[in-house]
Amino acid sequence: MSRRVALRAEAFAHIAEAFSWYQRARPGLGWEFDDALQATFALLVQAPEAGPSVHRGLRRALLHRFPY
Repeated sequence: MSRRVALRAEAFAHIAEAFSWYQRARPGLGWEFDDALQATFALLVQAPEAGPSVHRGLRRALLHRFPY
């Protein structure tokens, strides 16, 4: 079975805003944030239960290096 990560429009907008903020903070940092985000998405596709359960089956997966 092939899995994928789906984002709500609100989440996509929030990610775009964070990317822009990191790029303004330091050119290239937004792309480093994107790399970390993509790595976390890849982990979740391979192991959906990787993050701890935080509420009624909802799981959390934090990015390494970025408080996101």
